[in-house]
Amino acid sequence: MSIFGNTPQTQGLGALAATSLTSGNFNTAVGDLVVVLVQNGSPASTPAIDVTDSAGNIYYTTGRNNLAGVSLYIEWFYTVAKTASATNVISITSSVASGAGKPFNAFIWDFAITGGIPIFDYHTISARNTTPSGSISTLGFNTTGTDELILAGIYDTNGDTFTAGTGFTFNAQFGAGNSGDAEFGIFTNGPTTGQTASFNTSGTFNTGIMAISFRAASTSNFGGLTYLESPNPNALTIDASQKFNTATGDLLVVGAIVNASGVTISDTAGNTWVTLTPLGLPGGGLSLFIWYTLASLVKDQNDITLVSGGFSFFKNAFVYQFPVLRSAQVKFDVSATGTSSSSSSSITTASYSTTGSDEVVVAVSINGTGVVVNAATGYINDSLTSLGNQVATWGNEHRFFSSAQSGITTSQNFASSVTDSAIEAVAFKSTRQTSRAIIFIIS
Repeated sequence: MSIFGNTPQTQGLGALAATSLTSGNFNTAVGDLVVVLVQNGSPASTPAIDVTDSAGNIYYTTGRNNLAGVSLYIEWFYTVAKTASATNVISITSSVASGAGKPFNAFIWDFAITGGIPIFDYHTISARNTTPSGSISTLGFNTTGTDELILAGIYDTNGDTFTAGTGFTFNAQFGAGNSGDAEFGIFTNGPTTGQTASFNTSGTFNTGIMAISFRAASTSNFGGLTYLESPNPNALTIDASQKFNTATGDLLVVGAIVNASGVTISDTAGNTWVTLTPLGLPGGGLSLFIWYTLASLVKDQNDITLVSGGFSFFKNAFVYQFPVLRSAQVKFDVSATGTSSSSSSSITTASYSTTGSDEVVVAVSINGTGVVVNAATGYINDSLTSLGNQVATWGNEHRFFSSAQSGITTSQNFASSVTDSAIEAVAFKSTRQTSRAIIFIIS
């Protein structure tokens, strides 16, 4: 039986030329998975979108996506509720109003979870179909769970009538001008390679679609991840993260690919960052910087900024955010690097061993050629550039382990051979905190 098997509470919202939306009451229990899809049409500039609720839960973003050709910003938010409320009200705000006559929409799902923990698994980049063909589908993606929940939403400028794709249940048409549609599907036959989400219609649609997936877990303290990427060539200062919400204990891992040395990091939450030793290409030119921190406090709309010194220029920056579930502690475990100046179609770290039974490994590679970079077997490819099958001088991947690993290596694969490359893998372990009882004997 799926942990997602309970019928969700849902609600669609929408207004024209708006900056805020407010839901009705949700009966949210501790452990509920609450997911919010936000659509902001034709804003004057890039919006900073925030989701909060009256119960005080922290909502995590999976990153903003711009639907090309439509000037629509799409963003997913989610929380695994730590605070219950029978009259929970969810608020969505945007720093920039949707354009004149354009919708600001949101759709909300609240799933009561039974017998496990939901962990964020994957989200697709936006796909657009301007030629009616009876259906619209996401790009194929891979799921990692045997019990998986997939949510999908579309934005249609014509307000056509849609039905759910195969394996999905249609939720509702929603939003200003009926421009949004939502569905969900529960799949218990995974993991699945090349999974898609789709909608069907006979209309003359001009539509964009995105999907998000969650898997069931029973033991891990890591609540999935948020991955944000900011390709920004030749910048001296970069907003690495967009703005996102952090909770006490969250693990944040930040990296930057720079053409020289001397980079500083800060965030508006005031966290203290640990800097790993920078890793350079054997042939020079590019260096990889990695920092991490355990968030020391709750911060709404936290913003991470990287500043280079001298004439250093950023090629890319990225942020991993791992929400930590239950009463747990996360610690740095080990890191390993590897470099190569020989022609090769892959790059591999030195051998290393982990010590935790609940562990996540983040790996980043850089190369001096600019090729498509793919994840190694067993790892999830995170780089949005690589997911779009574009050439890049970097690649990002991660993997969760449920037992200590001895003498392993981590690698990434190149679509064609390169002669100048480097890679670093960083492992973090999670342990449960145990309470201690102090007994006083009074005589």
